[in-house]
Amino acid sequence: MVSKLFKGDKGIYAVMIILALLSLIAVYSTGITPIAVSKNPNYADGLNLQKILLSQIVLLFAGFVIMFVAERISYKSKGFRTIMMAFFIVSIVLLVLLNIFGINQHEAQRSLIIGPVSFQPIEIAKLFVIIFICFMCAEKRTEINATFKDFFIYICIPLGIVCALILSNKLSTVGIIVVTCLILFTAAKINWRYILILCSIAVVAFVVYLFLGQNRVDTWQARISNFGNGGNFPIEDPRSAIAAGGLFGSFPGNSKVKLHLNNAESDYIYSILVEEGGIMTGLFILLVYIALFLRVVKIALATKDDFGKYLAFGLGLLITIQAFIHIFVSVGLSPVTGEQLPFISKGKTSFLTYCLAIGIIQNIASKNQVVAIETLEDEDKDKKETTI
Repeated sequence: MVSKLFKGDKGIYAVMIILALLSLIAVYSTGITPIAVSKNPNYADGLNLQKILLSQIVLLFAGFVIMFVAERISYKSKGFRTIMMAFFIVSIVLLVLLNIFGINQHEAQRSLIIGPVSFQPIEIAKLFVIIFICFMCAEKRTEINATFKDFFIYICIPLGIVCALILSNKLSTVGIIVVTCLILFTAAKINWRYILILCSIAVVAFVVYLFLGQNRVDTWQARISNFGNGGNFPIEDPRSAIAAGGLFGSFPGNSKVKLHLNNAESDYIYSILVEEGGIMTGLFILLVYIALFLRVVKIALATKDDFGKYLAFGLGLLITIQAFIHIFVSVGLSPVTGEQLPFISKGKTSFLTYCLAIGIIQNIASKNQVVAIETLEDEDKDKKETTI
């Protein structure tokens, strides 16, 4: 009964349950701090920790429902591809609206409010541009490899539009998208000369952007300069949280650094979890993301069709790269980026979109299992016929 209900990879189910539990611990640890109260008057009006935890449980439930539904929509169907392409176009429209009407957060336009709903279009666009690129690498690979004109039309223009609309608001996300796409191009055996030309165009465009002194350039320069000088972080260095954690930590809820750290619940949640759970917890979280990626790679390698192969690999890459960037920032190996730790950091849009990504990966895994069962049945049938 359970195997029929949950048809995807069992290892990924286990990883998602672990990450969900870690997100609850993270919410408990950073739910109410002096900084949080100062930013949200509702906290002072009685929004207690129980309500915050309940809100997170509801979010987890919604995310798992999305994952469950996505797992049952065949990625091979025409309907799935039509829906994904439609969402890709919608995500571009949302990015345009973000740049015009977006709410300023962290010195950039991150959130968009439509009616009663507030969300982050960048998180949505990040997912669907990767799905779009996977689709093009699978369905148009012959044309893309044939001439640079086709490569420019099918790859450069869509990718360039999305990156240009995100750049002024979140440079690190552009970096994640570009790195993911470059690895995908390599896996799909796209003409390396075209990839080099694309990289050259991107570098020139970015230099021109810097030269024109557009929005956020000063912020980027300050972050890189501070990182080079060893003073990378605002108010309190999250590395001190990791150092204070020791081997086994101070127990959930007992972090001291979170009291002085801006955006501890999102940008630096890894540091807080290590402070309260110790280095062993930090290593455990790292291994969980590595395990997730390895399971995704196994699924990709077992997939026969190119679209499914690139889709699983690309979505797994996207999640893993963002996770490692967040961890690198927390331990002082990277300048501040503002990237969340997937499935653990506070952030509804990011959590729900990545649950959709996991659901798609699980759908691919379930199709592989069906193919494997059919192959075994065919082999058994052949053996019986041979015996007869």
